[in-house]
Amino acid sequence: MPALQTKHDTNAQLKKSSDEQLTALLREGRDELFALKQKAVSEKVADNSVFKKKRADIARTLTEMNARRLAKAPKKTRTAAADKAKTK
Repeated sequence: MPALQTKHDTNAQLKKSSDEQLTALLREGRDELFALKQKAVSEKVADNSVFKKKRADIARTLTEMNARRLAKAPKKTRTAAADKAKTK
């Protein structure tokens, strides 16, 4: 999935992605973050903000995956915290 410029565009694209695409995007993001950390150990990284951006991308992907999991789950198996958040 190509990198987008704004968070709004990224979120919209994540919502349109299939579960398999989200899983692949998560794996790719984690692999890239790992490679960045390895690079930081062996040489100087030009832009340190890349770490924060990559972690945010991973978090957005996980949030979408969790939202879909909760939407598919029967109501009785949802946690109290999820129900409380829904009523706010």
